[in-house]
Amino acid sequence: MLSHFGYEGFAKHTEYVSQYYRQKRDVFEAAMTKHLAGLVEWSTPVSGMFIWFKLKLRPTATSPEGDSAALIRERAVAKGVLALPGTAFFPNGQTSAYVRAAFSLLEPKDVDEAIRRLALVIKEYNAEGEQM
Repeated sequence: MLSHFGYEGFAKHTEYVSQYYRQKRDVFEAAMTKHLAGLVEWSTPVSGMFIWFKLKLRPTATSPEGDSAALIRERAVAKGVLALPGTAFFPNGQTSAYVRAAFSLLEPKDVDEAIRRLALVIKEYNAEGEQM
């Protein structure tokens, strides 16, 4: 790329890409704040194209913090929300309340709708535990 752009062109391109993903991240985080406040915990990513966040789920028999796998793979996907459960990133496959989602792919209106749907899934899941 350096031979194609030259140093100044590469630096300019890098700044453009950085700004582009910063805007995408900010849109995603604004939707999280709007729809997921109190339902998840996260730190603002400073690089990359993904956000790693912890769902505040009811405990399960195998995980006191809850398990995001079934919630994401079954319930969220059924509502048209695609993310990866945290267990996919642990070498031993341990249960996890964490989720990784890409913020680089969707348009702003789609981000807001996806995060709204995820919030609904989390609320429904946790409410089921209250009825037990």
